[in-house]
Amino acid sequence: MFAAAILSYCLSIGYVLLWNPEIRFWKYAAEYKLEEVASLRAEQNGAITFCYGGSSTAFGIDSGYASDQLAYPMINLGLHAGMGAEALSGFGLSQLQPGDTLLVMLEPDLIVAEDMRTPLGEQFGYAMGDSSILSWRSGEGEPRQFMTTLPSLRPGALNIFSMVGKIILGRPIYRYHRNDLRPGGLVITDVRGEIVGKNGVVKGLRDESRILLRSLVFAAEERGARAFYCPPWALFNPEVVERVQSHRIRFLKQVEQEIPVIWEPGLGILTNREDFSDSPQHLTGRGARFRTESLVRVLRKSTGR
Repeated sequence: MFAAAILSYCLSIGYVLLWNPEIRFWKYAAEYKLEEVASLRAEQNGAITFCYGGSSTAFGIDSGYASDQLAYPMINLGLHAGMGAEALSGFGLSQLQPGDTLLVMLEPDLIVAEDMRTPLGEQFGYAMGDSSILSWRSGEGEPRQFMTTLPSLRPGALNIFSMVGKIILGRPIYRYHRNDLRPGGLVITDVRGEIVGKNGVVKGLRDESRILLRSLVFAAEERGARAFYCPPWALFNPEVVERVQSHRIRFLKQVEQEIPVIWEPGLGILTNREDFSDSPQHLTGRGARFRTESLVRVLRKSTGR
């Protein structure tokens, strides 16, 4: 029984790190983005602006367009919000060099979340073979890091039943594909669905949220770079816009006490369904290009670059 338990756990780890469609896609996306970083570094000697966050960033910033058409060297390091603030931040920081700019585009929900370190984020870090993604501010050694992460390196029941159900029903194992990636790191999708705008507002910063933001500023400065917070764009129901704007301003003023904020017109609150694809956080290709143009204009004024 003990041997069977060990074998089943090893198979679980193998599934998570090698075969899980979600991890496989985002690992491929991350590796693709790192290749884009190397390519842009080789093309020009100047500083680069890196954007990172959850999928609202992955689907929201056309950095290839910014680099090629707007003459603003930029890379989109956005991944999946389910990875949590800790892993996403570790990945974003990993590419910084002196003179670079880091745009922290974490969804507000991630910043105030009680669990900034998630099983998906831990799985992603080990699938990438880079545990420093998970320990950029903790200073934990490799042995302790592995032992604390070990329980997360297994699929949950929801994942297993979801995979089995998709196979039985003949549905795609995962919604996104490798050909959804674009130069610079943007992810787009042709999938369209019945989506509705968001209604809720985010709570104020927790003590852990403030520590996270201060740590990001410090970590960027250690690398000779600058960090700014820039909220992602999202779809909201028109009837709640005024309330959301009020809460968003209050939230950003709290954030600004810990990290400089890039204030964009509209505060990232949109109401046009046509600008979004399969989620109220996922811009279409056209929407991402429009957002990128707007962002670059503000960055040139705000950061002097």
